[in-house]
Amino acid sequence: MRSSERVESRAIHILLSARAVAEDMERFRHHLSLPGLPPAVSDLLAIELEDATSRLSNLISLAISEVNQSADPAFRTHFEAMLKEVRGRWVQLHLKKIAARLAYIDRQADDTLTSGMYRLGLARRLEQSYGELHTTLVAMDAIDTPGLEDHVLSGVLEKITALAELENETFKLLDLDRKATS
Repeated sequence: MRSSERVESRAIHILLSARAVAEDMERFRHHLSLPGLPPAVSDLLAIELEDATSRLSNLISLAISEVNQSADPAFRTHFEAMLKEVRGRWVQLHLKKIAARLAYIDRQADDTLTSGMYRLGLARRLEQSYGELHTTLVAMDAIDTPGLEDHVLSGVLEKITALAELENETFKLLDLDRKATS
């Protein structure tokens, strides 16, 4: 087997795994919509759905990385068609949820900046949540979706950066190694 055939085979296998994860996500979402679901089951399904979203994002990123090693235009066309299907399923299921998460991150940063009450580590947690969200949007090619455009994402990141700077100023830690000057 040629090197390019191995790369293409790996990319297809990864993308097929991504498709299976997308199907799992559809099942989780369907079960979450059932009436009378016990809260414990609902919580477990929500956790499974979040985990599957992360796995799908990672698998698609890996598949893209693999396909970038292939120079065969026919394979790239076939791969793009399969990738579009998987991404389309994801976008249908999760775009509103991603937009809601972004709005929550934005509100948390905004509320904290305007209140003047800073919680140590909040900026880091918001930055981590934003990073996960951004990575997922990039992998799913959903960056320019209405409400999730680059200028919106940049605005949220600017607030998180401002909050981090305020936290650094507010919570300066003592340098215990520094010699006291008298």
